[in-house]
Amino acid sequence: MSTVRRGLWWTLAGVGAISAWSVVKMPLAGGAQGSVVEPIVREHSTSGAVGATDSPVTALPATVDREVLTVAERDPFADIANPPAPSVAPATPVVKPFVGPPLPPPPPPMTHRFFGAMRTPEGSMLVYLTDSDEQAPAKVGQALRSGYVVEAVTEREIKLVYPPLDHHTSVPVPPDSRL
Repeated sequence: MSTVRRGLWWTLAGVGAISAWSVVKMPLAGGAQGSVVEPIVREHSTSGAVGATDSPVTALPATVDREVLTVAERDPFADIANPPAPSVAPATPVVKPFVGPPLPPPPPPMTHRFFGAMRTPEGSMLVYLTDSDEQAPAKVGQALRSGYVVEAVTEREIKLVYPPLDHHTSVPVPPDSRL
C-alpha cells in the first residue's frame, strides 16, 4: 500500500473515531435524551432593530377588498407631448448615379507554389513551380498557364507579375530549399 493511500486510511479512521466520540459524549438538546424540543416563539418587532419587540404583529386579513376598475378616458400609451405631424410626402433629392470607368477585373487567383530546385550539370539552378497538377520551371520571362509571368528568381522568393493589370506578387522559397 502506498504512503498516500495509508495516510488517507488513517485520516478516515480518525474522522470516524471523532464522530463516534462526539455522538456518545454530547447530550441532546434539552438535557434529556429522547425528549421533544419545543420551538421558541418570539414576538416580531416593527422597528427593525434586532431583538426589539415594540408590539406584536397583527395578522393579515383573509381577504382584501379590491377597487373596481373603470374604463380609461384616454389611451395612456398615446404620445401627448408630441402629436403626430401632418402627413406630407418629403421631397426626395434626386441623386445621379456615379458614372465612371468600370473597375478593372481582379487578377486570377495566385495558386502557384514552390515545388523544388535543382542544379543542372552546367551549374545553373532550375526552380520549379507547381499549380495543382502542373509543374513548370520558373525562368525569368516565362509565361505560366495562369497568365502570370516570372519576373525574377531570388534566393528568398520567385516574383511574378500579371501583365494585363500590372499586379505583382511573389512565391516564397522555403528556407531549407534556398538556392
